[in-house]
Amino acid sequence: MLRNLDRLGLYMLSEDDPDHLAGMIDFADSDDEAGLHGAAIAADLVETSRPHGESSVLSLSLRSHHARRMAERVEVSYDVKITTSSAGKELADTLVAMESGAQPLLLADANVSRIYGQSLVQELEAAGFRPLLKNVTAGELSKNWETLENILRVFESTGVSRNQHPIVALGGGAVLDSVGLAAGLYRRGVPYVRVPTSLVGLIDASVGAKVAINLFGHKNRVGLFYTPNSVILDAAFLRTLPPRFMISGLAEMIKIAVVAETELFGLMELHSACLTDPSFYRTEPGLGLLARAADAMMSSLEGNLWESNLERSVDFGHSLTQVLETVCPPMTHGEAVAVDMALSLEIGRARRITASHLADRIIRMIRAIGLPVHSPNVSVDQLMGAL
Repeated sequence: MLRNLDRLGLYMLSEDDPDHLAGMIDFADSDDEAGLHGAAIAADLVETSRPHGESSVLSLSLRSHHARRMAERVEVSYDVKITTSSAGKELADTLVAMESGAQPLLLADANVSRIYGQSLVQELEAAGFRPLLKNVTAGELSKNWETLENILRVFESTGVSRNQHPIVALGGGAVLDSVGLAAGLYRRGVPYVRVPTSLVGLIDASVGAKVAINLFGHKNRVGLFYTPNSVILDAAFLRTLPPRFMISGLAEMIKIAVVAETELFGLMELHSACLTDPSFYRTEPGLGLLARAADAMMSSLEGNLWESNLERSVDFGHSLTQVLETVCPPMTHGEAVAVDMALSLEIGRARRITASHLADRIIRMIRAIGLPVHSPNVSVDQLMGAL
């Protein structure tokens, strides 16, 4: 039965007719011995299970009077770590624990790559890895089909495999989305690590399972639920984050504090004068806020990671963001979330389902941070059309 084993796969030839190709099994990796072993077993099973005289072409069918339900319970777990040392050291330790290969492929926002790329590469090399660093287009407008295809082409030209080239997504939420989606699609999923470098990434975008790009004029229209192997949170990246994006990320902290962690909201009020200062998050109180926000987000997602229940409290502030982010001039995600929260609170106040003092308290926090509570560039018709 087994006539030829080579780099391309296992060819199963019929004993009766050596010129007839009965089947072929492609390997995920040509040097994967487990794949060869599994293919050989499969071929032997085909051979031994065939009744005498039956054709070598195996046909499987479900009899018309039978039905079967396929069910498999998917259990997912991944670590989210806050580091106080350095992202490079934590990343090296993470890759060692993953046992996913010695040639990590780092895909980074060009600005992040320019500032941090070489030091990360050097730390990984010192740990025995042979990393390759590639730049990825960043920003919400880059979450498109062209960027996704470019990332996939990098995977292909690098020869990314499932056991030699762990992917590292290094950047803000848009980069994490695009690289995560590519990792989920390529070869039906390759291992990857998220290293967020923006505040919204640290407390929101990096800790969940969703990855997506924008398409057909809609945000996140095409995507997957594809979890990383690990997430590394390092507040040191915030020191080079532009002020507008520092302020923007705080909208997600307000959101999760309101819906899931009231004590966090009180601490934000206590430290409101420091919240937009990147250096604050290298102190114990600031790091504590970061940890509380990320932990609250994870707790809110746990048990509903695949969103089988669409009634999610963490969607507060995300009803109209798709429209608000596409107005001219465009808003950042956090700015759109802030306006959405303020509008939702005012609607709740008008309908007498939100206490007036509570709405005032949250809107006061939004304003104190420097986030907008309205947009003059969007009409009521546009907002209604988004619902």
